[in-house]
Amino acid sequence: QDFAKARKWYLKGASQGHADSQCSLGNVYANGQGVKQDFVKAREWFLKAASQGHADSQYRLGAIYYYGHGVKLDYTKAGAWYLKAAVQNHAISQTNLGLMYEKGQGVKQDI
Repeated sequence: QDFAKARKWYLKGASQGHADSQCSLGNVYANGQGVKQDFVKAREWFLKAASQGHADSQYRLGAIYYYGHGVKLDYTKAGAWYLKAAVQNHAISQTNLGLMYEKGQGVKQDI
């Protein structure tokens, strides 16, 4: 796998506003694939895609806030991002949001 080449092409698409490319570039930084792991940069790219309604990026932002990767841990923000993805039928976000309601993390507990 050539992560440098992939990053180059993702950056090209991401710079043109392509949400899938922005999400992929966010994954490159979040996972440290051919670059130093950088959750701040990952968050920036996920946010660009999420603002276009990209469900997977919304889910990934939820995870960044849920686990506090590169940001202060914030269950309220995590839940808000999971909800945006969940209403688009993003299954993992639906599950994570359900668990947050079960535990009362960032939302009123509702079992």
